[in-house]
Amino acid sequence: MISGHFQTVCSFSTSFLFILVPSKSSYGGFGFTFTISPTTNFEFDTVQGFRDGADARGNHIGLNFNSVTSDVQEPVVYTSDEGRKEDFQHETEPIRVRLDYNGSTQMLNLIVSPAKFPIAPSIPLISQRVPKLLDIVQEEMYVGFTAGDMSRVLTI
Repeated sequence: MISGHFQTVCSFSTSFLFILVPSKSSYGGFGFTFTISPTTNFEFDTVQGFRDGADARGNHIGLNFNSVTSDVQEPVVYTSDEGRKEDFQHETEPIRVRLDYNGSTQMLNLIVSPAKFPIAPSIPLISQRVPKLLDIVQEEMYVGFTAGDMSRVLTI
């Protein structure tokens, strides 16, 4: 993912669908992460408020860089093309996520929407310049998902 004479992170894009099946427990623990890591040693942050007063929201999406503390976090909602933040209608509704990173501008855009939409909204839930990826991304990286209890997450 690192290329060129000036050491830049190449542009990349990924998308996936998932369903979170709520636990009967009130302690959380059914979250998961999409991870890009130089090692297979991960630290999980799947319980609301786990070791971090800043992670106070239950259902949230956060950008974390070498830390369980989110640099940016937003509630799990989607933004309609009219600019309104909309909640998902059902807890077990399939969710589509698209993650785009532009290496030349260092902009990361994360779009979340119900999977039932034939065309996903184009307004990102999170749009953030992330120059620190250059300090994290190495020539070879592991890409995948981690979770405290994958039996409660269906990733498509």
